[in-house]
Amino acid sequence: MKTDLKTAALAAADWLEANRDKHITGDLAIDASGNDVRYNDPDADCFCALGRLGKELGLEPSDEYSYAELTRALAEVSIQPSEIFSENDRYPRDNMFKGRYLASCDGVEALRRLAKGEPIDD
Repeated sequence: MKTDLKTAALAAADWLEANRDKHITGDLAIDASGNDVRYNDPDADCFCALGRLGKELGLEPSDEYSYAELTRALAEVSIQPSEIFSENDRYPRDNMFKGRYLASCDGVEALRRLAKGEPIDD
């Protein structure tokens, strides 16, 4: 059973806040060794906001770089994946260490806005 978009967005935001050392930029998901993986892969260890949203939604991506499933899921609220992606990756890459994000991120706030039915960016 798939989770509805608002519930999944809130769950993804909660997970990312509880696991700040596993919140990444630049990739949807990586394993513990830093390799790109599908966000539904059992070995996925770290996620960007979009990747965690896809996992919470129970989507089945065609590959580790696929946005098609996320695009379809977000279409119901007229949001493009790029809106969340740009919020997630707003900070410079020098704030990263081996793909893990070291500071709080606007991607979590974007997910919370999505859960409330609010615009992603102000």
